[in-house]
Amino acid sequence: MNQDNPGSNVQVGIVYARKGRHDEAIVAITNGVKLGDNSPDTQILLGCAYAQAGKREEAQVILRRLEARREYVSPGALASLYISLGEREHALASLERAYAEHDNQLQFLTITPEFDALRSESRFQALLRK
Repeated sequence: MNQDNPGSNVQVGIVYARKGRHDEAIVAITNGVKLGDNSPDTQILLGCAYAQAGKREEAQVILRRLEARREYVSPGALASLYISLGEREHALASLERAYAEHDNQLQFLTITPEFDALRSESRFQALLRK
C-alpha cells in the first residue's frame, strides 16, 4: 500500500470497518482526508466509522455538515450514514430521493452490507422492485 495515497488509506479504512475494527477505520479514513480526499463519499465513510465506533456526536457533526452543503451529496451514499446512526426513516427517505434523482449509488443496494439493516423493510423491498 502506498501510505501517501489518499484512496489507499480510505480503502484500508473500509476494510477495517467491515471487519468491525472501527477505531482503525477512523484512523485510516482520517489519513485519507488529510492526504486530500475530502469528498462527500469519504466524509460519509468517516461518519459511518464514527457511528459504528460509538462516537455518535462526531458522526452527527459530519452528517450536519453534509446536509448543509451546497455541493451535491449522493442521497444513496448518505443513507448509509443514516443507517449507521440508527435513523431508518431518514435512510429510507434518502434512498427514495436517490431513486427520484437516478443516483448511481443505487446499483449497490443488493450487495452493500450497510443496507442489511433495511432489507426487511417494505419500503426498501418496494425500492428494489422499482
